[in-house]
Amino acid sequence: GNARYAYTRWKVAWRWKSMGDGTIDANSVDLACSASVHLPRLVNRDHHAPALLAQWDAFVERTRKHELNHIEHVRRGAPRITQMIQERAGDKGILSSKQAKAIARTVVADLHAMDRAYDMRTNHGKTEGTWAITG
Repeated sequence: GNARYAYTRWKVAWRWKSMGDGTIDANSVDLACSASVHLPRLVNRDHHAPALLAQWDAFVERTRKHELNHIEHVRRGAPRITQMIQERAGDKGILSSKQAKAIARTVVADLHAMDRAYDMRTNHGKTEGTWAITG
């Protein structure tokens, strides 16, 4: 519901081998992460002065770097799903599907919280120069 200059959407998906009795093989956890970054673009670039284009390009680059930090949270944090499932499964390597899903959902919730905290800390990138063409 809030307007932003740019935004990032990411998703973490998981799968594992089901043992057929409500448990999973914790060593078979497979993660897939995807992300898309949506950045502003300048229409009719050839109609603008070179000085403005340079400022615009610098603004977009600062914005891109901010958005890529959101992806970095996922890149670094998503593997915790596998790690935590395997730790919880212990030496037997077996865990209930319900427990594994709860772990995965908790990690994803933590990643969303990390993104929110990052945006709060940077005022959605404003402290990183993403709200100004000049600067």
